[in-house]
Amino acid sequence: MSGDIEYRLEPDLPKLGWIAKVDPSNKVTVWHGPKVECHEEWMVEGVWDGDFRSGNFHDSTVFFGTGIRIKEDKIYVCSSITNQIRIIYCIMDTEILVSNSLILMLAFTGAEIDEKHDYESECTSVLRGTKSYDRRFRVKHRAIDCFYQVFYENVILSHGNISFETRIKYSDITSYEDYISRVGIILKNVSDNYRSQARRCRVFPFVMLSSGYDSTAVACLTKNIGVEDCYTCRLSNSKLPRFMERANDDGTPAALHLGMQVHYLDPNRKHVEEEDELYFLARGARAGMGNLINELIMHSMTKEMEHQREVGVVFRGDHGDVIWDVNPRQRELVDDIVRMDESGTSLIEMRLKSGIIPVPAPFILAANILKVHPISQSEDMKPWRTHDTYDRPIARRIIESSGIRRGTFAKRKKAVLKLYRFPENPGLQKKFRSYLKRKYNIGGAFVTLYLTSNSIASNVKHIISYIFRYGFVNYGKAHFFKRFDMSFILWVWAVEELTMKYRKVFQGVHQDNN
Repeated sequence: MSGDIEYRLEPDLPKLGWIAKVDPSNKVTVWHGPKVECHEEWMVEGVWDGDFRSGNFHDSTVFFGTGIRIKEDKIYVCSSITNQIRIIYCIMDTEILVSNSLILMLAFTGAEIDEKHDYESECTSVLRGTKSYDRRFRVKHRAIDCFYQVFYENVILSHGNISFETRIKYSDITSYEDYISRVGIILKNVSDNYRSQARRCRVFPFVMLSSGYDSTAVACLTKNIGVEDCYTCRLSNSKLPRFMERANDDGTPAALHLGMQVHYLDPNRKHVEEEDELYFLARGARAGMGNLINELIMHSMTKEMEHQREVGVVFRGDHGDVIWDVNPRQRELVDDIVRMDESGTSLIEMRLKSGIIPVPAPFILAANILKVHPISQSEDMKPWRTHDTYDRPIARRIIESSGIRRGTFAKRKKAVLKLYRFPENPGLQKKFRSYLKRKYNIGGAFVTLYLTSNSIASNVKHIISYIFRYGFVNYGKAHFFKRFDMSFILWVWAVEELTMKYRKVFQGVHQDNN
């Protein structure tokens, strides 16, 4: 094969969205959005700890994003080292289709979500780790058995054959100083990569910052590589009065100390645009939960990235609650990356539209938890121990070594994610009510009763958990009308709406091929 990739720019696709067709002769054709970096033998929407010009993200130690790399007679379709980004692929006739978007894959192939299927496994199996997750993703299609989703791995294609290789690398970490030095070097290399003059799209780096340990530690680490902007939310998701400390999740004090420019998230979720809200909803479904807990609070940030920046790299603190915790759960203490929740995955589709590449820094070296965990419990880390349920000495040491005063951060675990059972945008609410009536014969009275009763129950449980300090409680689970899974219906509806939009984009593609 020549090694070339045939590119077809589709301006109406998401900024970082792409879908590729690989035929048995290894010919690669890619339809892509306007901010994907396209080169002769590789294309990418991502950052890594190596030279950008070389395009060798397929064998880099750290890679955040997705891409395709042709090397000799192999085609590497590359995924990230996190569970916040995935590759979707399927086999259709004699061709292999790959994409970084479930929505684009559905639109291109004509496949549909199976409303009668329980998608719990598809949406949560990756939490079990890089070695144990189920790649299968159920869909309805006359010629496609199922889609496959890939995390933490490269998909290697060669003349119709498919194989996989893990992206996870292991290191012999010996001390806090050794660990921080390695992370610092990797972050510096990532910074050099996204600042490369060889990039066609300018990258804007920033950090998501709260009052907690993980994001504050990441802000300190990224300040060392020149990140100067942060986004924060003044209030947490607490139902308690605003004047109480528990309701405050503002990362401004740390940001000011680090000399960062602060951008505040708009807490009014009714300001989100209709299509943007559909993207947040399309992140995934956990059937039976009765709610979606998503990051709609970030709508103002994603809108700004989409319209005022070319590409954004967002540093986050996700997975710090595992890798930096003194007392992780037993199932997390394995030579793997095991997660307890889907934090950060709300942007799995929205990031493509906005042009955002998530970089959750704690995932760097995260598979080495069996080396990192003893450091947290070591004698050297005692000065930074708190000996409570929120004990993360590595993060605390990073923060205090940056000069941020003890007592101004991480007093208690907080969050800004909110329960989600119904659209926030008024226009979208009307459309969804119409959908419920048309498809399920469900009227407005039942919807109001469902939302009101479950909201009251969740708020009461939230307050009780705060008073008695139960820690994490799944207060979002539906308590009434449990058989009516609003979250699942919302997800199916959002995916259907967006899929129909992009089917129109691909109509011309299929007509040209015929």
